[in-house]
Amino acid sequence: MKALDVKDKQILHSLSNNARVSFSDLSRISGIPRNIVKNRITNLEKNKIIKAYKLTVNYKLLGFEEYEVYLRLSGVDKEKMESIINSFINHKNVSWIGVCFGNYDIKMSFYARNNHEFQDVLTDALSGFKEHIKAQETVGITHKYKMDNTLFLNTILREKFNPFTKNEELLKENKKRTTLDDKDRKIMLALSKNPKANLSELSKATNLTIQGAKNRLDSLYSRNIIMNTKTLINGQTLGFVWATCLFKLNLTEEQEEILERYILNMAGTTSAVRLIGRWDLGITFFSESVQELQTNMNDFKSAFKDGIKDYDSLIILDSYKYPLIPTCVLE
Repeated sequence: MKALDVKDKQILHSLSNNARVSFSDLSRISGIPRNIVKNRITNLEKNKIIKAYKLTVNYKLLGFEEYEVYLRLSGVDKEKMESIINSFINHKNVSWIGVCFGNYDIKMSFYARNNHEFQDVLTDALSGFKEHIKAQETVGITHKYKMDNTLFLNTILREKFNPFTKNEELLKENKKRTTLDDKDRKIMLALSKNPKANLSELSKATNLTIQGAKNRLDSLYSRNIIMNTKTLINGQTLGFVWATCLFKLNLTEEQEEILERYILNMAGTTSAVRLIGRWDLGITFFSESVQELQTNMNDFKSAFKDGIKDYDSLIILDSYKYPLIPTCVLE
């Protein structure tokens, strides 16, 4: 695979913040013609540097909570693993599946309206292969740190970019729950299948007029139901190791403040979440190598040595169920 040049990196930088940015805007940003921009994006997709395009939805606003499930399996060959993964891909409450190396073989994200519903959903999801489950951990996500995407991009693209301009209006948190009507659901279903769909494509997929599709899309953004549309860059294709580190903590109030600053400045981080259950903190990030992963882990343990009671780490080998959103939120 040909190495990325500056123009490729500029395109990826812009797409990562807004996958729906036009070819004309990308041409202006990169200084190359529209048709060349389109060809470069096609090559980035073909070479699996662009993994997918993802609709970022405010699930909490729709009344859903997020949970993570970690499974250790036994007696599972390649064919059985594929069957298990496919069952999760087709499950309406699952939003992400990762195949891992470490103490757990699978990491998943689920959405449910409450703990009681989640337990029913999880029991159903695992019922087809429970004899293969050697161990299982379930945690609820209580908080997501607002990571600076630029730090992540600077790491995996090996380039220095300026931070994205933040729209303060979009950053305002809307805690009032809302509901979707049939037209909202049609727009979101169409976008989950093709997050880059233009208004003409959305019109055909939803049987709305182009203006009607535009009004609905604008409404979903203005109500903060759709937060943005991101481009998922495959750091593994670029030679990076993708890992999740889990921690059981017992921190003072002062250490909690230091922890947040530490996390927000971690290079290569794709997500950081506070948890309730077996683990209190999960950090997912890219490292140049397994050795760098170990160094990062040791640095973190050293910085909070008195407050870390236990820890674990997983290397993520592959992930599934992008760009589809869990259909349970559209019911």
